This record gives sequence, structure tokens and C-alpha cells, in this order.
Amino acid sequence: MKVIFAILLLMLSVNIFSQNNELKTIMLKMVSKGFTIDENAEAIFRSGVEEVLTENKYSLISEEIQNETLKEQAEQRKKECLDESCLVDTGKMLAARMLFIIEVIKSDETHLFKIKYIDLQTGELLKTKSLIFEDNLNDVKKLFEFSKKLTSEILDKNITENKLSEFKEIILKKKDEALQLIKKSNTENMITIPSGEFMFGVYNE
Repeated sequence: MKVIFAILLLMLSVNIFSQNNELKTIMLKMVSKGFTIDENAEAIFRSGVEEVLTENKYSLISEEIQNETLKEQAEQRKKECLDESCLVDTGKMLAARMLFIIEVIKSDETHLFKIKYIDLQTGELLKTKSLIFEDNLNDVKKLFEFSKKLTSEILDKNITENKLSEFKEIILKKKDEALQLIKKSNTENMITIPSGEFMFGVYNE
């Protein structure tokens, strides 16, 4: 009975967690300081970020829709929408759940990329991460791999914590439901495991 209960909970939890994860849309905005970043370099960096997000069941808001909304915000505020407050408001307007603000600072021949990862539902700054890109921004392959590395590092801890938190919450919510399903199950269809013969080890009643 304990084995069936655990498996049932796990199936319910994985299914619901997968559905929740697919809803996590992210808005990404790059802000360069002291120089203007090349459009091609920005597009390459963004594509690397998007690849990592897709692998982790996140979705990135379309750049076209994002830029249109930022333009509307700028017209209303009479200034370009680059500060954190304006970007947070824009993200909420686009129904994003998370916001990436990427600051790019040029220093001699290197560029510092700093990501702020913000939860738009709570306004909490989840994490910041900085890495120095020592190669030329025109080096497509290296910039692409760099953006993937930076994104993976800032997501890693947060994904783990979110997964544990959501998994715990789901188990608590579904405990009674799972017990009811087990009670209603037809005992004739349940497999009886003989004492002493349990899969990979010894089974003790």
C-alpha cells in the first residue's frame, strides 16, 4: 500500500509541476552603459538565453511585442523605458512572471554582463549574476556559448528551490485526494507482492 501511495503522489505532482513550469514567461531587456551594443550581438546573446530557457520549460516574450510595449511606456513617461521600475511595470503589462535585466558595461577590451533576475509576482530580486566576456562581441560562437552559461548559472539555484517548494506544496494539497483514489481502487486489480520479493531488494511487511 505504501508503494502505490508514493507512486500515485509522484505521478500527480510531476504532471502538475510540468503544467506550472510551462506558464513561466520571462521578459528580457539588455541595457548598455557608456556605449551602444551592436544589434547583432544583442540578438546572438538573446538567442543563447532563449535556448536555455526553452530547455527549462520557460518561454521568452517576443522581442517585437516587448519593444512595442516599451515604446508605449516611453511615450507615456516622456523618457526611454530603461530603469528597473519601468521595466518591471512593462513586464507586468505583458503578463510575464519573471524579468531578466541584463546590464552590459564596457571596460577597455572586455565587457561585464550582469543579470538581475526578478520575480514580477512578488517584486523580489531572486538572484544576480555577473560574468566578464573577454572576447570580441562579434565572435558569434563564443558570445552565444557565454550567454548560455550565464543564463544557466542564474537559473540553476532558483530552479532547484522552486522545484522543491512546488513539489512540497503539491504533495500537501494532493495528499487527501491521493488517499481517496487509493481507497476507491478495486483491490482485485491491485498486484500483491509476496513477502521477501520486492523489486531490487528485500521487502518486509
